Amino acid sequence: MMQLTILGSGTNVHPARAAAGYLVRTDQTILLDFGPRTLMNLIKTGVDRNRVTHILFSHFHADHFSDFITFFFDAMIFTKYEDGKRPPLTVIGPLGTRQLFSALFATLPDFSRAPFGVHFKEVSDRPFWIGKTKILPRTVTHSPRLHCLGYRLEYGTVPFRLTGLVPSTCTPDNAARSPGRPVSAGSSCRIFIRLQIGMT
Repeated sequence: MMQLTILGSGTNVHPARAAAGYLVRTDQTILLDFGPRTLMNLIKTGVDRNRVTHILFSHFHADHFSDFITFFFDAMIFTKYEDGKRPPLTVIGPLGTRQLFSALFATLPDFSRAPFGVHFKEVSDRPFWIGKTKILPRTVTHSPRLHCLGYRLEYGTVPFRLTGLVPSTCTPDNAARSPGRPVSAGSSCRIFIRLQIGMT
């Protein structure tokens, strides 16, 4: 079974909605994008944030990325000062991911000495696997001079597609306005980026 929870679907500053962020649960717990206010919505789901092992980024505009900094700082506090244990973290994104995170970790105090494994992976248009979940990244057009990705996730017979920055045509009741509410397979949501679950 694949379950999607919309953590946020707004833009950078919105009066009622968090920015882009999606929690996908299969045999893995995967985050797609991590915009402002999505971390607090992740905590509200009851999912242990210290068990998240993979974060996939579509691109690095702040409204898809900025809560990662708070998330990672929290993980450092948890493991360094609260005797917490967490598995290694893999950050996956488009071309430029390694360069961005190298600069970020070199600049922010204590980020470069995590007591858990941290790995960065740049992907383009070739499929890969996270456990039994197949990830198919595709280059999408969003911003000049910025490599951006859409992702299709497959687990069992159910695909999930984060297909780029274009509107969809149907909206499940309140799905975009209710962060933390799972969306069932077979639905699509009209939010800032189009999501399709159970569609080929």
